[in-house]
Amino acid sequence: MIDGKKIIALCITKINEDASRKFITALNNSLPSEDCRLMVYATCSELFWNTPMESGESAVFDLLDFDAADIIVIFVEKIKNKQVINTILSRARAHGKPVITVDGIYNGTISAIFDYEAGFRSVVEHVIDVHKVKNPHMIAGIKGNDFSEQRVNVFAEVVKSRGISFDRYKMVSYGDFWADPAAKVTEMLISENRVPEALICANDSMALAAANTLISNGYKVPEDVIVTGFDGIDEIRMSSPKITSCICSYNKIAKKISEIIGDCLNGGYKEEIFRIPATLILSESCGCNKEKPINAQRELFELSNRFYRYQDEEYSMYELVAQTISCTSIEDVSSIISNSRLYDVDCALTPECLDETVSPLSVIERENAYGEEMIDFFSSDEIRYTTYRRFPRKEIFPRLKELLKYQKPLFLFGLNFLDVPLGYVCFHFHSYDVGSYCKVPQIIRALNNAIGGYRNLRYHHYLQNRVEEMYKLDNLTGLYNRNGFNKEFERIVKQARENGSVVSAALVDLDGLKIINDTYGHDEGDNAIKTAADAFKTCCPENAVCVRFGGDEMMAVYNGKISEATLRNDINACLSSYNASSGKPYRVSVSVGVYICDDPDMDFDELVKESDKLMYFEKRSKKSAKEKTLMS
Repeated sequence: MIDGKKIIALCITKINEDASRKFITALNNSLPSEDCRLMVYATCSELFWNTPMESGESAVFDLLDFDAADIIVIFVEKIKNKQVINTILSRARAHGKPVITVDGIYNGTISAIFDYEAGFRSVVEHVIDVHKVKNPHMIAGIKGNDFSEQRVNVFAEVVKSRGISFDRYKMVSYGDFWADPAAKVTEMLISENRVPEALICANDSMALAAANTLISNGYKVPEDVIVTGFDGIDEIRMSSPKITSCICSYNKIAKKISEIIGDCLNGGYKEEIFRIPATLILSESCGCNKEKPINAQRELFELSNRFYRYQDEEYSMYELVAQTISCTSIEDVSSIISNSRLYDVDCALTPECLDETVSPLSVIERENAYGEEMIDFFSSDEIRYTTYRRFPRKEIFPRLKELLKYQKPLFLFGLNFLDVPLGYVCFHFHSYDVGSYCKVPQIIRALNNAIGGYRNLRYHHYLQNRVEEMYKLDNLTGLYNRNGFNKEFERIVKQARENGSVVSAALVDLDGLKIINDTYGHDEGDNAIKTAADAFKTCCPENAVCVRFGGDEMMAVYNGKISEATLRNDINACLSSYNASSGKPYRVSVSVGVYICDDPDMDFDELVKESDKLMYFEKRSKKSAKEKTLMS
């Protein structure tokens, strides 16, 4: 429960398909009470092939909060990956949540399934009993598929029970549930002169293909050959002839599930199987045209509108991707998405999406695909903001409670790029417009490519910059090396000439490096150099450019005056503090020389030469003072 609303979590795929859309619409409209809300966790593919893209998509089910959800509904026939289904079931059981499985049977759940067997039997019996067919042929689906083989068995039982000799090899072909294989089966029957009195197909797509192939070869449907399908898809009402089929009503199964939800909310959870009968549709392809005529003009207008709208929005999404991947900041990405044609959608990203130092191909190991914290990145209902708000992932979205006020389903989809989760989106359509459902895969693909492509390019720039930094910086001290320093020196000299200012060159040299190396080893010598470099860089003016020549010599060039006394005192104070606390058996100290040049034709060698003289003057002074001390 969230904010007093009972949450019905539906796991499903491909909401753009008519079957899924009709089921979601019917279920939401028939929920048992006004305080119930439907949250749909969905993917764009059926998760059948188990590809990296599908693996990234299925991460959306990690968003399912079993503490907040009151009932879990899984449309198992739509989710082709059993591992995904079993994971959801396992988590639901661990939290003691009721589970309703749709169109599939799993232990420990309440199952609501279509009675496909009885429905298909009614089609076969109608063809043989009413039309007196003695020579039927079946085009089944995929060989070995449960749904396909069940229908083959029904066909065989009915044929045998009517005294017709059944020869599986001659009377059953396989069309893989697809149009092209079904058309090839029909062509084969024609070429072998084995055209039957009736072609009974395991689904409507194959029936449409078979009828079209027969007609193209001069046969009449149903006068020469009866053709039947199964499923009741919309296309069979617009074909010529219209196809006799059997429809599994999503309104019926949604109503039954709503009743089950009501019982579960009242404590009546009991493992049970409910079978929803299918309805026979008699139409032109068998000669029994009892179906109501359709408004062809309206249907064609709707199809045409969806097609051209798809083309327009496809181009719009292409533009979004093209503009986004070349952005130089995440704020620009947000701006482009905000100005696109997206509406009724919120988007959240993982924090690493905003960090260009994180590889877009790295999968971060964590219990949940998205981590515990998300970035509220984009909302089509709000003015664009650039301060991205962080929020706990369990909240789904900061304004989730606001969206749950309306009795409309919320659709959650995961975003991923090459199997790496990027975040997720929430669609909250204000209507059941079929066009809104159909464009969801477009939007998901566009956001995946836009955000993933942006991350990829920014990471590439980050690596480029890192390589450049490595090329111009000294590995030990982090100061410029000679290659990196040359451009910076030219910039400082040019600026000094333009402004008529002086240039200061400060040179330092580590005292006693050879003794440290010989006595304590080169690792300690490196430590002394690094310590001196840190102190030197810290004490130089903010805009000074510091370079290591190699060995223990370091130099800073600055556009303006550097006080030698101040620099020396600051460095000595810094190193004294280090020596007092380091615990090292040696002291780190340096000699300093500062040369100030006001010659507009100055060159680097001159600065080095003059500052070197001054530095060695101090070094000799130190050595002389030390010798006097030893002599005394």
